[in-house]
Formats: sequence, C-alpha cells, structure tokens
Amino acid sequence: MKKRLVTSLIIINVFLVSLSFGGEFTDRFQRANSLTKEGRYREAIEEYKEVLKLYPDNVVVYLQLGLIYAILKDYDRAISNSLTAVKIKPDSQAANYNLGLVYAETKNYSKAIRYFNKVIGLDPGNLLSYYNLGLIYAARGNYEKAIEAYERCLKINPGYAKAYVGLGGMYYKSGLKAEAFKQVKKLKALGETDLANGLSNWIAEKEGNKR
Repeated sequence: MKKRLVTSLIIINVFLVSLSFGGEFTDRFQRANSLTKEGRYREAIEEYKEVLKLYPDNVVVYLQLGLIYAILKDYDRAISNSLTAVKIKPDSQAANYNLGLVYAETKNYSKAIRYFNKVIGLDPGNLLSYYNLGLIYAARGNYEKAIEAYERCLKINPGYAKAYVGLGGMYYKSGLKAEAFKQVKKLKALGETDLANGLSNWIAEKEGNKR
C-alpha cells in the first residue's frame, strides 16, 4: 500500500515540478523519482538531498523524503521531513496525512488523530482520514468514536467495503451482534464475498472463544 502511494505521488509530483522548474532541478528530481520507483531508496535519498541544495524550501522533495523514510521504517526521519513540509506549506494535505500515518504506525495516536483531523479540516470529504481515525479509535478501545468515523466514511462513499468490516468489528465489540451481522450482509450485497466471509468467521471465532 505504501509503495503504491509513493508511486502515485511521484507521477503527480513529476508533472507539477516540470511545470515550475527546469534544468538540473528537474533532471535530478526525475532521477530521484525513478530510483524510488525501482526501490533503490538509499540512492533516491541522496538525489533528493542534492535537489534540496538547489531549492531548500521545496515542499514536494521533503514530502518524498518523508515517504521513503517511512517505507524504510526510519520513522524519526520520516516525521522530521514531513514536519518540514508542513512548516513550509501548512495546508499540504499530503504532508499532514503522511504525518498521521507515521504517528499511527508508531502508536503515537494523539498526534495521529491531530493530523488526520487537520486533513479533514482542509478536505471534509477525505475518506481515508476518517478510515484511519476509525482504526486508531478501535486500537484505543473507543468503539463509539470508531463507529462514528467508519460511518463518516460510508457517507462519503457507501461502497467503501473496509468501513463495513470496521463497523462490524466495532458493533460486535460493543455487544451489538445483530448490527455486526448486518455488516456481513451489506458486504455480500456489495459483492465483497471474501471480506464478508472474513468478518463472519471472525465473529464466529469470537463467539467460540466465549464458550
């Protein structure tokens, strides 16, 4: 998932940078992106650092570095570069979202919630921020908040299957078994048979453990 995110951002960023810059900057930036797509992350990092020598305040480069360090599980550097991106461009949805992801990955849930909420403030229809909030609240045992976040996902996109899975789990843990099984039916109606079976089997396993 993270690698696909990096690749999709690279495609967008190369286009944007090409509109604004040229010469050595664009050449190095495109080479760094190519190295990233090839999984040659250490080499890509060095190229991005050379780019920053040319344009020290380029938010896109800090964003890319943050993503690469996150892939390498070097979370301190991932956070540092993403924070720099936010400092340069406070309304960068990508930088704020990536900070939320890294803080969630490192179980710093309070900060993760802060940055996902910041993204939602910038874009109230940001489905993935609501979904990640659902995961965080679930991990914290705040099932009511998790349910609220998953329901917001489904208001934005009623076909977002993962939100039904999340809801099913939270309803079950809240003692609302009938509501949990409704999510199984909804997943089947969407044609998400594997997810429906996975949720159904999870509920059955939990029920078996009670006996």
